[in-house]
Amino acid sequence: MENGLHFVKADMNYLDVVFEWANESTTRENAFNTRLIPYEEHVNWYEKKIKEAGTFFYICQQGNLNIGQLRIEMDNNRAVISYSIDKNHRGRGLGKIIIKQAEEIIRNHNLLGLEEVVLVGKVKKSNIASQRCFLAQGYNEEILDEYIEFTKIVSV
Repeated sequence: MENGLHFVKADMNYLDVVFEWANESTTRENAFNTRLIPYEEHVNWYEKKIKEAGTFFYICQQGNLNIGQLRIEMDNNRAVISYSIDKNHRGRGLGKIIIKQAEEIIRNHNLLGLEEVVLVGKVKKSNIASQRCFLAQGYNEEILDEYIEFTKIVSV
């Protein structure tokens, strides 16, 4: 894969690193809910997400380094993409690669038997870096009141 990146299915071994990423200051600024996440709340959420049908949750690695996470949550024919990158690995174009990988995951795991899936990214207006990543991958943007929604239809 590009830049030596590979994706592994999230499991309980990654609970703490995902917690650290979730509470990192820039990640909180770019989240729709900016408050710090208590550990117990994170544990409950994480355990649910890694088991949830229709949720694809991966850890992005480069070599043996955990550099980010990708989560795709299916809602009928819509696949909502969430991702974050470790603060030490930002600014290297990895967001574009992670978003591109989301398309491949959907194509490879079309459990719903759909012909098309609408990939969706919801990005705060202040998160310019993430906006650029979605645009670079050919997503259409719609500026809404609360955020910018990026969409792309993929055949599966």
